[in-house]
Amino acid sequence: MCSSQEPISQREDNLTCVASTTLQKVLDECQNQRACHLLVNSRVFGPDLCPGSSKYLLVSFKCQPNELKNKTVCENQELKLHCHESKFLNIYSAAYGRRTQQRDICSSGAELLPPFDCLSYTALQVLSRRCYGKQRCKVLVDNYH
Repeated sequence: MCSSQEPISQREDNLTCVASTTLQKVLDECQNQRACHLLVNSRVFGPDLCPGSSKYLLVSFKCQPNELKNKTVCENQELKLHCHESKFLNIYSAAYGRRTQQRDICSSGAELLPPFDCLSYTALQVLSRRCYGKQRCKVLVDNYH
């Protein structure tokens, strides 16, 4: 979790700001599914760790037994994953929030981005619950799911 109560020098030294449940949420929703859909927002992935900053969900997955794929979805959009027939989703990682080195992803350019990583790993839980073992799934990307 990001704490605005830490002095800024401490926050800059500790460049990771994470919650541990993002991957589990993605696994719960998508693992072993042929497809899954998740709305990407903080209602799904936990509290807003970076108020005022745009966030995104980054997921690494395979349609077993094919190669690893990555998908990035901006906040308030829907993640849609699907596999071809006879293949099912297997989620490897998921993170919701923002990384300092990826300033060009899902950013308006005018917003003030935090000088530290601000990620929630509850995304893995969300995607696992909704997508594991399915051929299709959807999830909205926002601060509330």
